[in-house]
Amino acid sequence: MLILALSILAFASDWGYYGGDPGGTRFSRIASVNVRNVAGLKKAWEYHTGALQPETDANHRAAFECTPILVNGTLYVTTPFDQIIALDPTTGAGKWKYDPHVDRHRDYSEVTSRGVAAWTDTKSRAGTACRTRLFEGTIDARLIAVDAESGRLCAAFGDHGQVDLTRNVRLQSPADYEVTSAPTVVGDVVVTGSSIGDNRAFDVERGVVRG
Repeated sequence: MLILALSILAFASDWGYYGGDPGGTRFSRIASVNVRNVAGLKKAWEYHTGALQPETDANHRAAFECTPILVNGTLYVTTPFDQIIALDPTTGAGKWKYDPHVDRHRDYSEVTSRGVAAWTDTKSRAGTACRTRLFEGTIDARLIAVDAESGRLCAAFGDHGQVDLTRNVRLQSPADYEVTSAPTVVGDVVVTGSSIGDNRAFDVERGVVRG
């Protein structure tokens, strides 16, 4: 379930990065919400992600830790099982949902997603498919690119829209090698790290950063 208390005036400014800006400062210049009126905020709408269906044992580890981003008038949210959901920020109405179909029967060390990164190909014409893309790392260690307008995979990215991040990694336990944090975009390079299950052995997989 996702519950947001929002000021409509806030939508004059996008929150286009996981940390608010490229430096991850989490600072907002919005002045319509301040110390004098923040206590008066009321719930604008409520959206149920349905993330825990179908029920599996992995639900016991599922944690909603996403920081939504707001890009070009659309709010993008991820679920613990890496579904990406596009919402109307004013009404909470769903626009589309993308499901990467992670295997819910694996014994993941963590079941969470902290969000997505957005990137616009300024060399493409407006209206071109995948001109604005969302990048997401998944708990089964994939990097995925989808069209921000439609939620469809960007076939020109990687292998039909996906990159297998386990390649060239000496895996001890596939379910313990994941991506849970949002990627970041530096110029025209998408950068992602990895998450490794703790307290298993001294010779587990090494963390890998890729661009």
